Amino acid sequence: MYLRFHCNPSNINYCMTVIKCRVQDSRKKACALLDKIMSSRRVSNDELRSGSRFSLSSSNDMLGLMMRLEDENGIQMSDEEIHDNVLTILHAAYDSSASVLCWIIKVLTEHPNLLASIKVTLFICLFVCV
Repeated sequence: MYLRFHCNPSNINYCMTVIKCRVQDSRKKACALLDKIMSSRRVSNDELRSGSRFSLSSSNDMLGLMMRLEDENGIQMSDEEIHDNVLTILHAAYDSSASVLCWIIKVLTEHPNLLASIKVTLFICLFVCV
């Protein structure tokens, strides 16, 4: 559970330290999860080479592509580089989705007739079309 506190000039250093610790903790958890997934895909890839089963690392999702990606010298990305790229893409997707939702809410509050029309459409789709 997060502690609630107010940031003001007298405790700004404390606030920044708390935020930094939370970000670092979240990054560690995300990287640990990515490491588990990449490890299981590498095991699957080794099993594929031995002919025992299908490999998930050969999938064409973002992580699979990053795991197979090589530069012009034939060097693959390190796990740390994969972590950085995946987390950047996830943050960008979250940030852009949040921005779009904010704009939608702003426009709907400025146009109540549009909001009413959307409510009617949603009601029909959720309760009548089912």
